[in-house]
Amino acid sequence: MVTSTQLQWELVESPDSMDGDEWRVEAIDYESEGECYVTIFSGPSAEERAREYLAWKQSA
Repeated sequence: MVTSTQLQWELVESPDSMDGDEWRVEAIDYESEGECYVTIFSGPSAEERAREYLAWKQSA
């Protein structure tokens, strides 16, 4: 199990989104082999939900 203290969290607007309303929260584990974990938010309020999730993950 990876703890949040080992991860660097980032909020990224997806340039590949067809509707332009897709946001990703990415976590990169630099202490391991540079593994990347991605959570994708799309649709109504995608940015707001992604920011909420990022704040929650960073506070853990």
